[in-house]
Amino acid sequence: MSRYDLPIPSHFDPDRVGQIWRVPYQKRAEDAKKWATQHGITPAFQDTFRICLLMVDVQNTFCIPGFELFVGGRSGTAAVDDNQRLCKFIYRNLDVITQICPTMDTHYAVQIFHSIFLVNEQGEHPAPS
Repeated sequence: MSRYDLPIPSHFDPDRVGQIWRVPYQKRAEDAKKWATQHGITPAFQDTFRICLLMVDVQNTFCIPGFELFVGGRSGTAAVDDNQRLCKFIYRNLDVITQICPTMDTHYAVQIFHSIFLVNEQGEHPAPS
């Protein structure tokens, strides 16, 4: 368990979780180094007790509204809500998480959930939805 809940870094904007945006990598790396020093976060290779966070199916197609397999759930924003909570969890527990392993499905154009996969007797595909 975390020694304490770490604060959420100032660059985190939960309203952008369901969007695609460009990451300013150099600035983020500099800020991360300062933030880690400020909060006494040591390099993961020094962890004596190791914790891996496994994240399943966190790719754009499931997590961003408007993508073909977006998981809206009852609220209509379920995947976005889940990922906002996930981001906050990670930031609050970075001092004890050794490694983060995201998994992602690979989707191809010709799969059962795309209309190109389905063909009627006339050789026609249904209109995409």
